[in-house]
Amino acid sequence: MSFVVLGHRGMGPTARIDDLKPDFLPENTLAAFQKALDLGGDGIEFDVQLTGDGGLAVVHSDQLKRIAKAKGVAFQDAEGLCSKFNMSSLSSQDVGNNHTVPSFRGVLDFMVEQNPKHRLRAGNDLIINIELKSDGTAGPVYDVISEYIRDGRLKKENFIFNSFEWHRLRELRALDGDLKIMPAIKTVDLFGKENVTIPGWRVKEGTPYTPEGLQRLEDFHKEIGVYAFDCIIFDLRPEMVDFAERNGVGLFTSTSNENVNAGSIQGSLALMVDASTRLDFTGFRADNVAETRLFVDAIRHSKLMAQEGIIPQSHVEFQDMIRRTYPSKDQETQGLARGVHVEAAWQGANEPVGASAGDLEPGSQAETPRSDESPEADPNTGLHKG
Repeated sequence: MSFVVLGHRGMGPTARIDDLKPDFLPENTLAAFQKALDLGGDGIEFDVQLTGDGGLAVVHSDQLKRIAKAKGVAFQDAEGLCSKFNMSSLSSQDVGNNHTVPSFRGVLDFMVEQNPKHRLRAGNDLIINIELKSDGTAGPVYDVISEYIRDGRLKKENFIFNSFEWHRLRELRALDGDLKIMPAIKTVDLFGKENVTIPGWRVKEGTPYTPEGLQRLEDFHKEIGVYAFDCIIFDLRPEMVDFAERNGVGLFTSTSNENVNAGSIQGSLALMVDASTRLDFTGFRADNVAETRLFVDAIRHSKLMAQEGIIPQSHVEFQDMIRRTYPSKDQETQGLARGVHVEAAWQGANEPVGASAGDLEPGSQAETPRSDESPEADPNTGLHKG
């Protein structure tokens, strides 16, 4: 049973922020991927789109205005579709702070280069999570990864594929019965359109999953055989863990289109830690790998202490216990020295497992906007530095 933390588009979504600060690393760039791995990520997640010349670009949105950050080009004024540009044109597009759109092959080459260092640290290869963002990507993506697998540069077992558009996953399954596939679950399918407020994609308090949404997931699993269900972290409930367990599959969660700090979702992270003891595979796409790992480790340690009858009475006592446990781990010690993070981790670890978003206070995870229609993140508070 494993729980992996991947860099979500590297260091999290940045497309909604028009004026990136100089030290921010734009989403889906090699620099952001490098930072996520340097912070201890088990791998990365990125998006793949078809280009106008049949190439494969690593970019989230097909709308150029969603990624353009070149000096003098207004965020809302950049026009056109990425799918109408050739790969060389996209490769010269500034997506922020002089970083550009990488090609799919370029990212795979990067992962090949990073694997030896990761093997020394973790004893295994990096996970490559690919979201198929446009129609027609399944075949070309499969052709490219097959080259890397055949010549031994990468292993099939380290690729995971997801998409909200399940017909793309069907196409991929038809090409290879052994690929790890995760259907991404839309909020409206899980809860019903009538229970979701748009813009903002907020779910009404206490809303359960719809039987139809869960049945659709189960039917898709029976049809093609999935590796894990893929759920947005804000939509996670204890029932999803139970559902994955009944179907004998793993569970993956992710933030969405706004950059989210781990402290705001500690209850859901605690639920995922619990899920990792019941499911063969669990994971989370994090907007800051190191911060997320801090919370996950703290939650795990708190649960272990509770099993031994050791219940810290405050986040200060919890901090001291963690420091004694990790005396040589600079990252944990430095992170836990920030009292607000220690307190949040301690509170998250001691929340009842299974607290739903409907039980949270306004402004917490239940109220976090996460859709394409939601407001832009605040660059001063909503995004972590690269």
